[in-house]
Amino acid sequence: MVHPRWGIAFGAAWSISSRKRRGFVKPFDKKDKELILNLIKDKQYDFVIFGHRHLTIDVPLNENCRYINTGEWFVAQSYAVFDGKNVTLSLAKRSKN
Repeated sequence: MVHPRWGIAFGAAWSISSRKRRGFVKPFDKKDKELILNLIKDKQYDFVIFGHRHLTIDVPLNENCRYINTGEWFVAQSYAVFDGKNVTLSLAKRSKN
């Protein structure tokens, strides 16, 4: 058993070292270069929501569908909120401690 304080620190350090070895996250460039978008472009959905891309993205695929990526929690602290009809992206309020 590992205390969460150490487990989270270990996971964050591992993730940072992995990105340093392999290159940082590539920024969103074009719809046709985004792997997830190519996999879902012909599907009929209102929203396609993913996470852990390390980028907060909200891209319309057509007039009825949006691709949303919530990003990640450790740095951006972004998340999606569904109100029963629409999805919005939000940022967590950070304490000033």
